[in-house]
Amino acid sequence: EWDSVIDLNFTAVWNGSMAAVEQMRWGSIINVSSMAAFAAMPGKGHYAACKAAVISLTRTMAVELAPDIRVNAIAPGMIPTQMFFEAADAEGLKLADLEARVPLGLGTPADVALAAVYLASPAAKWVTGQTIQVSGGITIV
Repeated sequence: EWDSVIDLNFTAVWNGSMAAVEQMRWGSIINVSSMAAFAAMPGKGHYAACKAAVISLTRTMAVELAPDIRVNAIAPGMIPTQMFFEAADAEGLKLADLEARVPLGLGTPADVALAAVYLASPAAKWVTGQTIQVSGGITIV
């Protein structure tokens, strides 16, 4: 399980970024982390560690690839996707209880996409090495 979580959530980010860099002369790379990177995750330490590693990789790549390529990350909070519902169900968590922990309520995939649009746009031309928390204000996962 350790290897598959590391491969999917960290190694794939590295491989995808390196493949993109080989083709890019300029532009923006946007990595996906998670709010789990900022929290203790009993039983899911490998996942949280991967997502924290994505943030560190993002910062390092931002320095290495500047000034032509900007590199940032998005750390989504609770977004009700199939994976979200499966994880909540497996842990016996109720949707209403989870939603109550998020000041702005649960997000949507569109909320995350809009952050990506911003980071890819000229409006973010002076933003690199950053992680935007798209979390509805949640401070713990």
